[in-house]
Amino acid sequence: YYHASPYIFNVGDVVRESQPRLDPGGKFSKVEDIFERIRRDEFPTRPSRFKAIFVDTDPRVIESFGLVYAVKVEGKVFRTDQEQFTEARIALDRWKDLKEAESRARVYWSGGNWLSIPEVIVNGKVTILGVADYAKTGDKIQIMVDGLEDDEGQPISKGAKGVIDYFDKYEEDLPFSVTLEDKREVDLPAGVFKTLR
Repeated sequence: YYHASPYIFNVGDVVRESQPRLDPGGKFSKVEDIFERIRRDEFPTRPSRFKAIFVDTDPRVIESFGLVYAVKVEGKVFRTDQEQFTEARIALDRWKDLKEAESRARVYWSGGNWLSIPEVIVNGKVTILGVADYAKTGDKIQIMVDGLEDDEGQPISKGAKGVIDYFDKYEEDLPFSVTLEDKREVDLPAGVFKTLR
């Protein structure tokens, strides 16, 4: 698992519980109140967002929240669809639709299929293992397999080098957009290249 934070941690540090982003009286607080009420009344065994540690299985999803750390997780882990929270906020803010926001909260706490961005909530202990090492935008890479082709069907040589331009978290098969040294742009899956440090 991975945890992102604006704070600096050392190996072995234990991450404290955090609360979700709040803006008293604003749209985030209203949605958090709805989600907490639905959790408390209908899903009491789920960890509260107010007393939890947020982690993820993909470091790129959370890197905008700060430095990304690899972590060891112990305790209760609940995985759900973060997009349900976003959609509830939109329903409440744009359409003043309380029923839709409550419905989204129920789907969120059911832990059903996520369509876009998984969210992992931990009620337990999260220990820092170190700064996460993962392929991200700007990394130089080298192709490690034979048989790859670019978008035009031209072969990509094993050993070819390039730079990651973009990571598309919604694209499961080819999430990495890369510009090779010969200026060709290709989309690549994970596992066919290594990062060059």
